[in-house]
Amino acid sequence: MNYLINKERIGSGILYLVSFLYVFNAYTLLMVHFLFDTASSSDGIYVSFLREFPTFGLVPLMSISASLIFLYLAIKIRSLSKNVFNISLFLVLVIPILTLLLSKVFMAPFINISGADTGTGVLGVNLATSNMPVFFNLILFFSVLAFLTLLFARKRFTQPSSSLSSRAKKWLLVFTTFIVLPVIGLSAFSYMRSFESDFGYTKMQSEVSFHIYRPDLSNTNWENRSFYKKINAPATNNSDGVQAAFSKPFFESFDASEGTSNIIVIQSKVGPKFDLTSFIAEFIPHGDSNVEPITTVGHAVSIAKDLAIQHLKTNENDIYWLVFTTDDNVLVVITGVSTDLNDLVQFANLLY
Repeated sequence: MNYLINKERIGSGILYLVSFLYVFNAYTLLMVHFLFDTASSSDGIYVSFLREFPTFGLVPLMSISASLIFLYLAIKIRSLSKNVFNISLFLVLVIPILTLLLSKVFMAPFINISGADTGTGVLGVNLATSNMPVFFNLILFFSVLAFLTLLFARKRFTQPSSSLSSRAKKWLLVFTTFIVLPVIGLSAFSYMRSFESDFGYTKMQSEVSFHIYRPDLSNTNWENRSFYKKINAPATNNSDGVQAAFSKPFFESFDASEGTSNIIVIQSKVGPKFDLTSFIAEFIPHGDSNVEPITTVGHAVSIAKDLAIQHLKTNENDIYWLVFTTDDNVLVVITGVSTDLNDLVQFANLLY
């Protein structure tokens, strides 16, 4: 008799372990995309992880839901109810198999691109994600073990169904409040942030005295890569400079050796007699012999009153600057690393 009782209790204990593994998995994956967002914004370039890999965010939600189900089964199985036994045998195998298969599908876009990285920078978090399918295999192993243990103890499950005790209900409530809901809340916050469309433009426009030019990104594959933020205007006496960053979709433009192709747009108010040539002489590092002016012929920008193009060639990259003023006396500086001149010109013509 004790032998059979031990099997039933061992099965319950294994279910507790599987629940804990799902919790650990959920919080690990949640940490991955928060670390990614934090690291990507450290230099002012914001990459929303869930905007680039929306299905990845479903895995923590799936894992935390599975953890709650397994915790419930671990508690309920000790009632020796035959109905609970039958349901447990079904769920103990179906849930781990589904989570294993779906996790591979949902995380595949990120794992595929992070596998090309050297393990440095933002994509260093691939260490935590590339092994997640293996982690789900571990969960599946313990679930099968629980299945077999409960199956061997099947003669014990003869009792009718009964409700949970008050103590068990309190433990489930505490688990849901402090373990499950934070994952749901943080995931919801991340998803809402990933669908940001204004990026602080309206707020910033109300704080400066000049028109902030923004690109019309519809029908293009360019995206905002930062919120509009106030900076010290470059080489002018006006402190109301505004900067924003843009790029193509991360996993489309990412190159393991060069990174993503980003464009930085800086704007500030200038006077009607602003001298663009003098500004370029001060702003662009002409002390470097590799800097050279580029002809503006064939590179027209529709809103530019005066336009100049500068080119800096380094061992790693070609860096271009598009510098121009508009009819309403706004100085615009557009530059980018790993971005060619034609992309800069095409982007400048999206501004309105």
